[in-house]
Amino acid sequence: MDKTDITSTIAGQTQKVIFALSTIFFWVKGSIKVDSRFVKVETKNTILGVIPAGQKNRTFPLKNLQEANLSSSYDVKAMFFGLVILIIGFFVMKANFLIALILMVIGIAVFCAGIKTVLVIVSAGSEYAVDAPFFEKTKMNTIKDAIDEALAYDTDKTDLNLH
Repeated sequence: MDKTDITSTIAGQTQKVIFALSTIFFWVKGSIKVDSRFVKVETKNTILGVIPAGQKNRTFPLKNLQEANLSSSYDVKAMFFGLVILIIGFFVMKANFLIALILMVIGIAVFCAGIKTVLVIVSAGSEYAVDAPFFEKTKMNTIKDAIDEALAYDTDKTDLNLH
């Protein structure tokens, strides 16, 4: 994990995680920032998943959040399509090794793109899902823990029984 991708304060009040939005086009990044008042989600809009074309920003007041869940998601169509490309690559290997190698790499990348880590933020009764590649699970778990800590802190600061 790159230290430049995770920013936090000593008191644990502000935390920002930068993560890839795509397995294949890992240079397209998004971020989630948690502080004592808001959860801010910034993701990129893309054309065909490749060309960045603006960004999508969502801000959730911490008072409106109920929870954050982390789960794995599997896109069976993408995984099947990736396997088909991989198998075609194996069959083309005798005819042209370079094309076969390219097809196999694309097949593996498409297959891996079907495996996602999903962070679901529940705010005011509605769910907002943030998809990330499977290799970003650690970062998504870090931000989920930061949201949980911020919610606990927010609850504790208004609980008169603790003071």
